[in-house]
Amino acid sequence: MVVMPFEGSHLHKIREIRKTCQATFPLDLLLWRPEEAAVRYQQGDPFLREALDHGQLLYG
Repeated sequence: MVVMPFEGSHLHKIREIRKTCQATFPLDLLLWRPEEAAVRYQQGDPFLREALDHGQLLYG
């Protein structure tokens, strides 16, 4: 899961991130702008709440 400001389409940015990572394994990316993540969190999205409340920051 990636929460970051960006311009343009989600798909374009996901492709850009995948190229940068050069992962040698399958990678499922969930990408949200900070304001999108905030709205989903406030709406009670269980996945997003679990990730933000109990997940680990890997890079930032």
